[in-house]
Amino acid sequence: MTEVFHIDGEGKRQGVVYCEMASRENTEPDLLDNALRSLLYGKNTTYSYECGGRTKDIIKLTNDEIIQYHKRFYHLDNMTVIICGQLDETTLFERLQQAPGVLTGPRSTNNPLPTVKIPAPNPTDLSFKTCTVPFPSSDEELGSVAFSWRGPPSEDIKTIVALDVLFRYLHETSASPFSQAFVERPDPYASQVDIDVKGYIETAIQIIFSGVPYHPVGRDADGDVEMGEAESVGSVEEGGSDEGDWEDETDSEEGSDEEGEEDGEEGTSREDLLEPGVYRGLVMDVLRTFAEMEKPADDLMHATIRRHRRKVLEGLEEDPHENIAAYLIPDIIRHAFAESSTLNDTRAQGQVPIIGTRVQILSILDELEQADGQFWCDLTRKWLLDNPGVEVLMVPDEKLAEENSRKEHEELERRREELGEEGLRRLKEEVDAAVKENEINLPEELVRSMPPVPDVTKAPKLSSEVFGTDLRPRASTVKPFTIAQSVETETAFTHIRLGFQTQSIVPELRPYFVLFQELLFQSPMTILDASTSTPKTIDYREVVKTAADLFVSNEAALGFGNDLWSASWLSEVFFMSCSAEQEDFEKAVRFLTQSLVLSTFTEERILTVAKNLISEVVEVKRDGAAMMHAVATK
Repeated sequence: MTEVFHIDGEGKRQGVVYCEMASRENTEPDLLDNALRSLLYGKNTTYSYECGGRTKDIIKLTNDEIIQYHKRFYHLDNMTVIICGQLDETTLFERLQQAPGVLTGPRSTNNPLPTVKIPAPNPTDLSFKTCTVPFPSSDEELGSVAFSWRGPPSEDIKTIVALDVLFRYLHETSASPFSQAFVERPDPYASQVDIDVKGYIETAIQIIFSGVPYHPVGRDADGDVEMGEAESVGSVEEGGSDEGDWEDETDSEEGSDEEGEEDGEEGTSREDLLEPGVYRGLVMDVLRTFAEMEKPADDLMHATIRRHRRKVLEGLEEDPHENIAAYLIPDIIRHAFAESSTLNDTRAQGQVPIIGTRVQILSILDELEQADGQFWCDLTRKWLLDNPGVEVLMVPDEKLAEENSRKEHEELERRREELGEEGLRRLKEEVDAAVKENEINLPEELVRSMPPVPDVTKAPKLSSEVFGTDLRPRASTVKPFTIAQSVETETAFTHIRLGFQTQSIVPELRPYFVLFQELLFQSPMTILDASTSTPKTIDYREVVKTAADLFVSNEAALGFGNDLWSASWLSEVFFMSCSAEQEDFEKAVRFLTQSLVLSTFTEERILTVAKNLISEVVEVKRDGAAMMHAVATK
């Protein structure tokens, strides 16, 4: 129980599980995730609950309940092991056969895993539910808006891959429709857009807009936010919420469209983005524009499919173990927990699992290349425009943060007073005794019986050859680099990296590296028009599209392990890097260089990118780990 929850000798609530959930459950991401699942699925499914538990429930657990739970579920019959890598299967299974109870012996039938029941959607309920959730924050500048729809079952791989491709088109780059409508504008409506198909047994489609400007309708004399009568405000409790916690919006699509057209024009500042239905109108405008394109979407989607295929291959090359495991897990979960599937492969159906359905992804992409523009329009309508969904508005609340802190302090003082010195002393002794009792001291004979640690020098490695070329200036020739290194190895792509020392950059300019690295590849480019021999400016959207089509991936950053506000190592070197298909090597080198020397940093682009970076600063300040890394880098 000590590792789950206990009260220590100072009267503080402790325990690994308790502390983890206490640090998360009132954060914006966790409150948002819980609200989306509760609204989407209602009260009667596993997906309506927080998997780690709520602190108000954790403190009620007894030792016996935890022991019985562990006995019921934590045994070999409920375990699935995925082994990825180069190995001798015969030797592996011979060793597993030698381990008692792993592959042989009686199997437990007393405690089978329960199936996950997902209530079917009500076919007569076509309303779009909206919920406003306040979250504690030390500032009230930014909130977030999220949408979710029920998606296809996990075995419908073709539809899932098609949705992934569609979402890549809608938000992959700063020139994509969602980025243009919400982020890359003089008055950003969000600093970031994330779209995902959640790999539940029945998938869920999510679109999350972060860094949404918050302008309260009004404040009373005490500074409290007056949200207005039309909005239903309330946090979503565990397992769903009561009817009063959300609104059903049954307004017509035409009304939503008019609202979006009236206020959604570029450069039009809005102060109602966190009011119910407003953001939804803007989102539906973008989706409807795509679904009603007069020009067929064939060419657009063919290019997107090509980029998606390259990203799949890149992931398999860079991290095969992680990606292969990720492809297998949905099949394993469906077999173990789903009540049924169209593949007839679930435990509840008394069938064996069908593992590896997602290895078809490349052939599915080939098939999708044959689909016409109407296919993509119909896909958008079926799963997004005509599919009832939910909207969650996350509103920052400084008063709530202060109230939570006050309550926590008052509860601690009350607990200390009730326990008294003797009670606190006894608790300390109990915790110390429990820690000592759970110390692990491996017997020497057991340690000696363990196999030796493998020699890492014998691990399989990619063969490679490294060549260096001295580029230091000779005579009057001036070159920007002193050495070029070429590495020949087994890869499907060509990788290019340019490194620039930054010691000569004066301290006053160094903070601008963050802005500089964000502007590269996303700014207009001035080139010499070959036909007229006069300068010609290429719009930044065309630059972004060219980079997306040419590069498999690209980056401009200080050092390695770079996050927006931090770098892990070599932070004194500014890198520009890209990868591309091998036949595009020369084009990639040329465009990478042009992005550095021919970019034109206009006032409009600088201001737009800077505003979004300021929003990112606000969000980083809410994240302790991100703030720590940023301060350490500085």
